[in-house]
Amino acid sequence: MKADAAKLPLASGYYPVVLSAGSDAELSGTFAKPTGKAPGSNGTEVPFEQRLGMVYSHPAYTAWHTERFSSVPVAVVEKLPYTINVAPISEGVEAGKKVALTLTVARSPGEPPQPLTAMFPALPPGVVHGRVEIPADSSEASLELEIPAACPPGEWPIAVVVCDSDAAHLRKEGWPYYQYVVVKGHHWTCAPLTYLRVLPVAKP
Repeated sequence: MKADAAKLPLASGYYPVVLSAGSDAELSGTFAKPTGKAPGSNGTEVPFEQRLGMVYSHPAYTAWHTERFSSVPVAVVEKLPYTINVAPISEGVEAGKKVALTLTVARSPGEPPQPLTAMFPALPPGVVHGRVEIPADSSEASLELEIPAACPPGEWPIAVVVCDSDAAHLRKEGWPYYQYVVVKGHHWTCAPLTYLRVLPVAKP
């Protein structure tokens, strides 16, 4: 298994990291404890901690009990019947302008196609985009990102995660609010990190 960390941090020193396993990797699982060092601090270690809800209930699926964890679960699982990638962006985009982004899906032959939902946990500073629904009979999705004029120049990472149960299906069956249902699918994977080169605002 290998880890690909972003070259530049996003807001508040947030570094997206994508884990990947080779096709010959054995199925396994463990708990990993991320570590980091603050830049320019002579190697001062930055502690990792995440807070997760453990018990949920009314109103509106509120977390009634949470715990803090210093490690994250990591597992090598069976290969999913699809992969997602971001089409390379060869040219830079000027801050204050828009850029088209294309997601491509490769589906395994012989497997029943499933709708996918793509989400974007890491985008250039100030860029926001909601989820994108990819129908079961589609292998591509296009979207437009609006780069704010205040976005600093640089090679900014883009991270895309995808789930094999579309949001509309989940909403239709009531998940996760108020009742127990069998969630069909709901496996997660992500695309390799890609980068968008943001250029300074052109001088008039």
